[in-house]
Amino acid sequence: MHNHSHPRADRAIFSQLRPGFDHVAIQVVSRKVIDEWIARLDANGAEHGALVEATEPAPRPLVTSRDPDGIPIELFWCGG
Repeated sequence: MHNHSHPRADRAIFSQLRPGFDHVAIQVVSRKVIDEWIARLDANGAEHGALVEATEPAPRPLVTSRDPDGIPIELFWCGG
């Protein structure tokens, strides 16, 4: 990944209220992978939400965290 810069770039921290990029959702191959990511985040002191067993629009476990810019990252599994 490359960090681009521009003298007139907006340096404000990410806001979900500002138009543009909202979040990243990544589908993983199994529920076990979500548990492994939670353990990895914990081992590295990274903050994350609790494991959620969502039911809408379909059953899926998920966990959320944020990247260094504050952009939400969601890991989910749709295996049922």
